[in-house]
Amino acid sequence: MELSESGDVLKTLLSFIYPGPRTRPGSWELLSASYHAAEKYKIQCVIDSLRGYFASPAFLASHALAIYSLARGLQPDDEAQNAMDILYSLDLDVLISEDMSGIPADGLAAVLKAREVRAALIIKRLGTNSTDFGRPYCSAVKGQPA
Repeated sequence: MELSESGDVLKTLLSFIYPGPRTRPGSWELLSASYHAAEKYKIQCVIDSLRGYFASPAFLASHALAIYSLARGLQPDDEAQNAMDILYSLDLDVLISEDMSGIPADGLAAVLKAREVRAALIIKRLGTNSTDFGRPYCSAVKGQPA
């Protein structure tokens, strides 16, 4: 029988199905491929188990955009929110330098839009007058000192 998945992916899947030690995905590529295979074959117990690795600091730090793209349609969306928290803090050049293979364009667009909305809210909260930027805010008079 021919399967399109590699031996490493199948080994990872089977370790979550059968009793015994579980094979922790050692790379993002293996985790992603294993997750997609579990979705393809509709193996919910493996999907649920692999989702836990989306919160791994090692994977979040280096593949936040890919994790966000995978997790944004999941409920609850804890993994997507964790990834988005990382994506908010990344410099735009770092964000777009991530390997984009397998990341849908709408995933990147959603992240860029969320960053834009967040920036607009921060600017609104700080005040609409850009000349006030960097000046202290006085809560007693609800504004900038003269």
